[in-house]
Amino acid sequence: MLYRSDDAGESWRSLGDAAHSPSAGTLLAITVDPDRAGGVLVGTDPGEVWRDSPAGEWTLLVDGLPEVHAVTPR
Repeated sequence: MLYRSDDAGESWRSLGDAAHSPSAGTLLAITVDPDRAGGVLVGTDPGEVWRDSPAGEWTLLVDGLPEVHAVTPR
């Protein structure tokens, strides 16, 4: 599961449940998105990398990679 808080932890919303997950794959890696305050990048076992928007929407950045076990911003 992946959760997000926009109010310093007072409340949380799911970003990784069945209705909101970016992928059917397992989320294996997560890192801070260096291009967006409060954003994250996630890697999945089918070799996808996804970006979360401030609205909690996901964008597929790349797929077809080997299993992603770590994502490191440059």
